[in-house]
Formats: sequence, structure tokens, C-alpha cells
Amino acid sequence: MARRKTLPESVRAKLDLAERLGALRSELFGDRGGPEMARRLNIPVRTWYNYEGGVTVPAEVMLKIIELTSVEPIWLLHGKGPKFRTARNDRGEGESRPSRTVGALLRTALQMLENGDAGRARTEPFGVRSGSL
Repeated sequence: MARRKTLPESVRAKLDLAERLGALRSELFGDRGGPEMARRLNIPVRTWYNYEGGVTVPAEVMLKIIELTSVEPIWLLHGKGPKFRTARNDRGEGESRPSRTVGALLRTALQMLENGDAGRARTEPFGVRSGSL
């Protein structure tokens, strides 16, 4: 019986990072958010998908990802700890992370358009219903 090969540690680390990059992109920009993520990072879309496939990510791109997404660097590199950085407000309380991500807003907009709510989408801000202000 053939023995199963163990992936070298560096290959395993690249694949784990690629998995976290895909999860981050999916959470912030949706399942089809690769082009938006690439645009914001100012890189070709194919390059982004290569990173999600396990290609080595240059340090400059890693820094851009951390800055763009406010992802916690330790989580991104090792998968440990909180996913996003927390920021203190003036009183030193809690997180200041937005309650809705760009991806969630885009999904809401697409759902509204698909459901025929396009007229309301143009006149009402996302998540705000008439008379709720």
C-alpha cells in the first residue's frame, strides 16, 4: 500500500492562506467579488484568482489587503484570533466596524432589482424603509 505524502509546510501555508483570502473576498464582496477585490487592489483579476489558488502573494499586496479590508494580520497569516481589527471610538468602547459590508449592500441591491423593487431602490437608501427615519 502506498504511503500518502504529507504536503511540505510551505505549500500547506500557501494553501491555507489562499483559503483565507477566498473566505475574506467572499465575506466582503460576495461569491463573485473577485473582480471587485482585484480592482480595489489595483491588480489583474487573474492575478487575484491565482492568489486564491495558492500562488505566492507579494508582501506589497498583502499590505494592501490588510489596509483595504481591515483584516487582522495574524488571522490572515495563521488563521488564529479575530478576523477583523477593532478600532476604539472616542470613549474607548467596542468596534467601529460597519454593521453592513459592501458585499452585503451589493447583494441587497441585486435582490431588490431581481424582485422588481428597482423604483424603491433609487429613492430609498439600503436598509432604510419609508417612514423609519
